Amino acid sequence: MIYRFVRREPVSSSKSSDLLSQTTALIKTFQRPKDLDRLIRSIQRYYPELQIMVGDDGLEPSPRSDVDYLRLPEDIGLSAGRNAMLSWEYGLEVQRLVMASYLSAERGRTIDLTDKTILAELDSYVPAIQQGKGAAQLLHAG
Repeated sequence: MIYRFVRREPVSSSKSSDLLSQTTALIKTFQRPKDLDRLIRSIQRYYPELQIMVGDDGLEPSPRSDVDYLRLPEDIGLSAGRNAMLSWEYGLEVQRLVMASYLSAERGRTIDLTDKTILAELDSYVPAIQQGKGAAQLLHAG
């Protein structure tokens, strides 16, 4: 399942910069140092404040000093490699985003994840599907 959050109004450059400074791009790589270098240069050019973490499970490691580099066990695969880069805090943030998608769907509109009221609401939010009311929610969705 893919969740997408779309803002209806433009984000001010200071707000955008603040969000990017709190975000980390996770890149899992295997045996593609040239492609990895091109991707990192591109991200650093267009989003210089974005933190980058690379998980490398290649047979020949390609350590980097310009990003957070995590050497993974050789050839552990895509899912295991991505999971290895996630800390408990990242897992909590992913859960918050999933809850936000449920809240957005139940309200039938986009929610602003920079709004402190919404963030506080998400801390105690229980989606309808978890309350056993999901079928009614899904059947009435337009």
